[in-house]
Amino acid sequence: MECLSYSIAERFELGKLEKPLKEKLGVKINRHDRVLEVIYPDAKSSLYIFANGTLISWGLKRYQARAFFPELYSCATTLLKTPIFDGFSYRLGDKTTIFPHDYFNIECILLENEEQDLKLSISYAISLSIKLKSYENDLESLIEKHTPLMMQLREAGQLKLSQQKIRQTIGDVLIFKSRVNLNSSFLYMPKFFWQHPALESYFLLIRRYLDIDERAKAINHQLNTLNEIFVMCNSYSENKHSHRIEIIIVILIFLEILFYILNLHLT
Repeated sequence: MECLSYSIAERFELGKLEKPLKEKLGVKINRHDRVLEVIYPDAKSSLYIFANGTLISWGLKRYQARAFFPELYSCATTLLKTPIFDGFSYRLGDKTTIFPHDYFNIECILLENEEQDLKLSISYAISLSIKLKSYENDLESLIEKHTPLMMQLREAGQLKLSQQKIRQTIGDVLIFKSRVNLNSSFLYMPKFFWQHPALESYFLLIRRYLDIDERAKAINHQLNTLNEIFVMCNSYSENKHSHRIEIIIVILIFLEILFYILNLHLT
């Protein structure tokens, strides 16, 4: 069976989504911390819609999961150009664990039971992983966008950019950093586990396996590096501008003295 994960938007407004889903599908929907849980009548298939713009499904085919997209689009804030996808294989086993497949490039999840709370606990971690994947893709695009500027700095020794453009670039980096750290949930334990502490170990198991903390740190490190580069460029541009002003002031003083001396000779 498949566990599918999608990152679709920056955020979902879950309050606007619950009623349309109930009316269209006629399924049971539970609300948890920043997530809507859609439970199918057979109790084996389930789907989780997270406020961070991600969708996690268990026991559904891809076309079944994607059938939810129109409703999600209507309640989304800042849709991604292309949904980010990742998939897992899962089956029942003696204990809950995760490991790589021996032959295929896919991760396998063993579940000790098919209880919804267990799937939800794991889904919280998978949601963070697919959200990070979308940020990693965006960061790669941001670096590619600004790499020519850094090459220009290396080859020409200066940036042919105005101070305003450099500051806008710094703003782009800071906005990206706020998306990762302020608008996401990589830095805290979901409130769901305050009420279900026995399930926390499953969340941490998947979180560690998918390197959530390390990947979030790597993104922040790259963003800090980008920010430092352009802050230095901005400082250089400001110093260069100040130097030009100082030269202009010196020239004006020189001209004033020259005119004063000429006036003395003429009188």
